[in-house]
Amino acid sequence: MVDSDYEGSLIRVVDVDGNIVGENIVDAFGKCGLAVWGDDLTTEAKDGLFDEEAFSLLLNRTDDTSETTLSIDQLMSGDGLVYQTDSFIAVSVNIAGNMPLEFALRGAYPNPFNGKVTLEYSLDNDDLVSLSVYDLSGRQVGELFSGVGEAGIHRVVWNADNMATGVYFIRLTSASKTAVKKVTLLR
Repeated sequence: MVDSDYEGSLIRVVDVDGNIVGENIVDAFGKCGLAVWGDDLTTEAKDGLFDEEAFSLLLNRTDDTSETTLSIDQLMSGDGLVYQTDSFIAVSVNIAGNMPLEFALRGAYPNPFNGKVTLEYSLDNDDLVSLSVYDLSGRQVGELFSGVGEAGIHRVVWNADNMATGVYFIRLTSASKTAVKKVTLLR
């Protein structure tokens, strides 16, 4: 759900490559139902999302040509913005372009997870950052990103297929800031 001021705006579902895999129009109440297309496995071309693949929501306003990323404000059902065949997700969203950005780990979904988890983080300015995974003993067991990150909202998928069941900590660090989020891997 978005503000009713967005009536008539188009919400698009896009995969990590920017391909549209669903879309619909916001109604007078600020609501929009979306069907997300799964990949047709009987064809060679990728024409939708695979199970456990993360996706994003973009808003196209009727009064301009800009595209704004939507982020989850409240997850009411489902595992977040991750595609699963024959599943249902209900979320309330924020319009990222209107929200002040902060240095933060914004989400991990699904959590608990089985195999893959999508991590969402935001940076308040361009900065040298690292996004790492630690086990309960404090040992680093993975590095998901290291380098200069641009200000904005980012998503990374951690494929933990080769990791043991348990609790892990995701740590986002810069020269002056640190954010940590706990995730649980279940098999």
